Amino acid sequence: MVKRSLSLLKRVFVTIPKLSPTHTRCKIKQWTVPTNTDVTCYDPVIILKCTPDVISNGYRKYETHEPLMIVEAHDEGKLIIYEDFANAAGTGAEEDSSAWLDVGQVIGEIHDDDDDVAETNEWIWQAYTHD
Repeated sequence: MVKRSLSLLKRVFVTIPKLSPTHTRCKIKQWTVPTNTDVTCYDPVIILKCTPDVISNGYRKYETHEPLMIVEAHDEGKLIIYEDFANAAGTGAEEDSSAWLDVGQVIGEIHDDDDDVAETNEWIWQAYTHD
């Protein structure tokens, strides 16, 4: 019988990532996977609409450009989206109804399938433009 080491049991808090040194806020446009889904490294999990400050002045398409970014997880485990954010994405209507969230806001977690989580780690992610 093989037992898992306590050092392998972990939980990571999924936060609104700081996508650039100047980035401050974004909106959840879409979760690409539902809550309670097992995710693996490189799985896209969320599409974010970012404030213009994610791109430096002079490099934006236009002054008020709010780029979309797709964020993938680099952690493995079960994605638990906190209830307050599970339906935070806009309705799909022309006017976006979701709230602006600050960078660092905890919106969920990824953890091993074990209830006895031994440690909490920083969320590792990768983001790409999604315009």
